[in-house]
Amino acid sequence: MPGSETMSSSSQDRLVMDAGDIARAVTRIAHEILERNKGVKDARTWARPFGS
Repeated sequence: MPGSETMSSSSQDRLVMDAGDIARAVTRIAHEILERNKGVKDARTWARPFGS
C-alpha cells in the first residue's frame, strides 16, 4: 500500500515539514474545501484519533 513504508532512523533522515508548515498546509486544504463547496452550508466534520 503506498505511503505505508516505515521510516528509518539513519543519518540521512531529514525534516520535510515542521509544525508550522503542517499547520499552513492544513489551513490551505481547509480553505480549498470551503472554496470548492461554496461555503460551509451542509458541511460535515469528522475526526480520526491518532496514536495507539
